[in-house]
Amino acid sequence: MKTKKNIHLHKKRSGVFNRFTAFIFIVMAVFALLLSTLFGMLYDSAHDNIIQIQLNEVQATSSDIDFYLDTAVNALSFSKKNIEQLHKNGADSARLYESISIMTNTFESSMDDDLADIYGLMYGDFLNGHGWVPDEGYEPTERGWYTAARARPGRIVSVPPYIDAESGQACVTLSETLEGDTDSVIAFDISAAKLQSIVDEAASDEAVVSAKIIDKSKRVVIVSNNRDEMMQDHRDDKRVAAAITNHDTSYTNVKDNGRDYIVFIMPLSIGWDYVCIYDSSELLSSLRSLYFFSAAGVILFISIMLLVLNQMRNSQDRMNRLIDLSQTDALTGILNRGSGEAKIGEMLEKRMKCTFLMLDVDRFKSINDTYGHDTGDKVIIAVAEMLSECAKPNDVVMRLGGDEFVIVLGGVADRSYAEDIINKLFSLVDNATIPGAEELKLSISMGAAFYDGVGRADFAKLYQTADEKIYISKATEGNKVTF
Repeated sequence: MKTKKNIHLHKKRSGVFNRFTAFIFIVMAVFALLLSTLFGMLYDSAHDNIIQIQLNEVQATSSDIDFYLDTAVNALSFSKKNIEQLHKNGADSARLYESISIMTNTFESSMDDDLADIYGLMYGDFLNGHGWVPDEGYEPTERGWYTAARARPGRIVSVPPYIDAESGQACVTLSETLEGDTDSVIAFDISAAKLQSIVDEAASDEAVVSAKIIDKSKRVVIVSNNRDEMMQDHRDDKRVAAAITNHDTSYTNVKDNGRDYIVFIMPLSIGWDYVCIYDSSELLSSLRSLYFFSAAGVILFISIMLLVLNQMRNSQDRMNRLIDLSQTDALTGILNRGSGEAKIGEMLEKRMKCTFLMLDVDRFKSINDTYGHDTGDKVIIAVAEMLSECAKPNDVVMRLGGDEFVIVLGGVADRSYAEDIINKLFSLVDNATIPGAEELKLSISMGAAFYDGVGRADFAKLYQTADEKIYISKATEGNKVTF
């Protein structure tokens, strides 16, 4: 039998229990709200991190493409100036042929490209750096490299990949009219296979549907899959056409035939574009679990948080690793072209005086051929270490690629000071010993450019100036710098 006291206590306990239950429901509702908000924030953050990682990879690929194309542009510009100067000095056809033959051999070696070839219709004569004599009926003025250059005199033009009549290989051609004689055109061939290998490597990612290079004429010139797409108008691919119309963001979400895609487009140095198309569901597959866990109750809240935080931490670690990889050269540990160029750009933006020194290893291809690529790698590492030893805290040391390096002396544009650093570097090179090839005598060719902090300057101009000086230095045996 219940007493009034027991009934009162029962009601009191029931009231406490009900209030506690209500409190729990309120706490669960707050947790659910916080959980939903938190998962929304985490989803957005994870999404942005994944996009940034892919953007870094796309930028790295476009930098590799640009490096190869820029080398060809610089080679063409240097060759053009050389031919024009020889012509002004009264050189005959035989002398011009001798010059382009030497330059062709030099570029083949420095670019590690057996297709690199200078040729053209120059002052009435067809000259080819490889000494190739065309078949009867070959008419230079009807070739794409000639007609394209004549259509835009005084500007470097690009010709999409075609089968080279001399080598039978697929090549990409850059050409330009000579100054003062628009009927004369100089051209430079590079291997399309090199560009193809870069694009194919980028497309090896399972999330990549297609990677391609589009030229100024809106045609696909290199593509990772479906070779039938080659030379078609890019607008045949609605995904690319939609992305190109969107200039405000670095990537575009596109829906086509019921599937979602993420399209990245990066401009290349000669006016082409690099396009990488990802399957959105594949790329963002790591985010699917967030939808499931966001609907879980308070009991699973801590587990979900740990899982998501762990996922975020892994994503962040991966992004950090990619950032580190994107900023440093894998072989030498010094800055790579992308990060080095960015740091130099910051110096120039602040109008800091600097001395721009660019160098490469003499006869590097011969070293690789004679001693093997392992020894070649040791040489590159040794040069990077010697440059780092000569550098001060304000200096920038970077590897452009291959055996090409840059060291920028920050805060000083003085030849005397630069010569002290260069002499120290030359001394290190003279005394360098390469393990396994102790008899190997190293030497380097260097070009120098100065920026006095007055007016505006950019990396490309300093690069071009120093690069031209390197070719002058190469005319002298042993360590040599040209200011």
